[in-house]
Amino acid sequence: MLPMLILVLALLPFGAAVSQAVQPSAVATQTSSSAIHLQELLNRKDYIEFAQELPHATSLKPEQELYFKGILAYRQGRFEDAVKPLIAAVNPHDTSLTPNQVEDALEVLGSNAARTYQYGASAQMYDDVDKIFGKVMGDTVTPIREKRHIGAVLQHVPPQTVQIAGDFSIKRTGKEYPISIGDKTFSAELDTGATFSLLSENTAKSWGVAALDGTVTLHGYGSGAFEAHPAVIPVLQVGKAELHNVVVLVTADQNLYIAETKQQTHALLGYPVTSALGRLTFSKDGTLMVSAQSPVRGQDNGTPMWVGDSSLLIGVNTMPIVDGGKITGSTGTRLFALDTGSGSTYLTDHYLAEHTNIFIGPPPEMARLAGAGGIHEIPAYAAHQLPLWFGSTLVLCNGQHVLTQTQGGEAEHYYGLIGQDLLQRFSSYTIDFRTMTFNVTP
Repeated sequence: MLPMLILVLALLPFGAAVSQAVQPSAVATQTSSSAIHLQELLNRKDYIEFAQELPHATSLKPEQELYFKGILAYRQGRFEDAVKPLIAAVNPHDTSLTPNQVEDALEVLGSNAARTYQYGASAQMYDDVDKIFGKVMGDTVTPIREKRHIGAVLQHVPPQTVQIAGDFSIKRTGKEYPISIGDKTFSAELDTGATFSLLSENTAKSWGVAALDGTVTLHGYGSGAFEAHPAVIPVLQVGKAELHNVVVLVTADQNLYIAETKQQTHALLGYPVTSALGRLTFSKDGTLMVSAQSPVRGQDNGTPMWVGDSSLLIGVNTMPIVDGGKITGSTGTRLFALDTGSGSTYLTDHYLAEHTNIFIGPPPEMARLAGAGGIHEIPAYAAHQLPLWFGSTLVLCNGQHVLTQTQGGEAEHYYGLIGQDLLQRFSSYTIDFRTMTFNVTP
């Protein structure tokens, strides 16, 4: 049903509809306190409290309720449930949504279409945002235009599909897992936090992957930009999983080389591939187990995962509950970015703001965040016995950086980024894209 909804979405006359909705005279002059509060939570990207508050909101107008429900569905990874309410929320007769809410709805529809491989529809949504709001967005319109361009370049690529013949396991060598194209075996990193799959130019040649026409712009740490060429792998085999129409972005080898750490990435399969595999269990010994089936959504007792703008998010408890001098539990659930492709964990200045009593004096260290696009340096404290709870499992952070300034990446909106230095402390961890849950085994 989703492709039909996307098709209808692309054909709707959004320009006329939205331009009427955003006229100052058409915007509602009275907004309920519940609507204001819910929007404030969205602006802060506090999706956990937003989900808790929405069922109890009062005095929402029909379009507001549709808008909030659609946004929540998207952030919870229920992409098929997000389309209908968001389309209905921005209809021509709506006078209850603010211009910013209309813009957000269109952006989410564009991102939703991209995540479900409806590239042409994604380009259309971002194009609507640009046409209607571009003149007043200033520099913030640039990412919209870059996303629109990616969708436009890929608009004729068929949607990615996957068939999984049964449960299987594969073993990692170094950072890479075995994959097959045709009758040849190669290897690639799997990164659940990467928005796109990336190949270096030399790797693309050795794999026999030819780039399509067009060039797109990607960004790494410190806002470093680099160019890439889209390409499609017709059939990619990962264990017993067969993926068709896999989009990869091919870029110069040096764009995937970090000189400071002398680390070259050759092939990285990101969210489009890892999410298609469904339920992935990463073990400490380097084994990846892929399950063909998952528990029914809502019956998995793991920690809920959330969809950020370009990252996966999980709730981590950051404060102990002490009773009689003993830690009996934890509270203070905060959102952290989950990045299986990052070697290091760090805590952001949002975490620091809630724990200023722990850190005394000027920051003694300099955190150097490395990634595609360069190095970003930030003054930082070193973590010392800082507790984080993954469900009921406690991990003490020692040596990880606690940043004192904004770091420019998406994780800046949250309380930190969870990388392999913490994930490798568990005997295994499971990411289930079907139920949108995260589990750890101590």
